[in-house]
Amino acid sequence: MNKDKQSNNQFFDDIRAKKVVWLATQNNNILMNKDEQGTVLLFLWSSKELILDYLENVEAVDVNGVEWPIATLGNLFQQVKQIEAIAVNPTGSSKQIITYNTDEFEKYL
Repeated sequence: MNKDKQSNNQFFDDIRAKKVVWLATQNNNILMNKDEQGTVLLFLWSSKELILDYLENVEAVDVNGVEWPIATLGNLFQQVKQIEAIAVNPTGSSKQIITYNTDEFEKYL
């Protein structure tokens, strides 16, 4: 199994076990980014340690990691229509990102 696939499986195993993901917020707003093609991405992490590691490696001001129940992610995707894809950061490395559209992501839950 390649490293990306193994990290990806570990990510989903972790969030299923904990029943939460971590996302970044700034001033009570969920942070989203656009990729090179202009797709709006929501970044998710499987633990507080991984999001803090990631935030240490990027220049972000007043950004916090917030725990979010996976049971309500579908509602979040429906309410925040701008979210076009999910960017999973399985290792905390600022260079390793795996993306899914929201339907694909929900199938893994």
